[in-house]
Amino acid sequence: SSEIAVGIVADFPESYMYLREVELERWEMSAEEIYEHARTNLAGLSQSLQLQMAGEGKDVLVAVASGDGYDAARILLPEFQEFLAAHLGETFRFGVPNRDFLICWRLDCEDDFHQQMAKQVGADSSERPYPLSSSIFVRNSEGNIHEQANG
Repeated sequence: SSEIAVGIVADFPESYMYLREVELERWEMSAEEIYEHARTNLAGLSQSLQLQMAGEGKDVLVAVASGDGYDAARILLPEFQEFLAAHLGETFRFGVPNRDFLICWRLDCEDDFHQQMAKQVGADSSERPYPLSSSIFVRNSEGNIHEQANG
């Protein structure tokens, strides 16, 4: 999506800082090394994560709203995607309306359920702090993510 960029932050007890090329040079680390370090740290933070699961049959959702500022970023974790795929099917939809919320649901859900989820993503994106995107995304069975076409 043209709305979203992935950034890496250094998280301190009282604040955080987006990392720039200058920090990587000073620390003598490549972008790939710092990304892997960040991914490992986020995976560690996610070990005891409380997920909200709701619905039944095909109309099932999984929501993440821990309040730690990294909920939307968790969709980038392959092991988290695998967990979601085990509960929602290999191919599923998701929204990242703001940094503090990730909502995922089955691709084969009823159309009215999908429309309800899409409406909620849009509302959260426009009403909540730290907005990211009103778009709906699809994660396919190969782990690729793409923005879903409207319609």
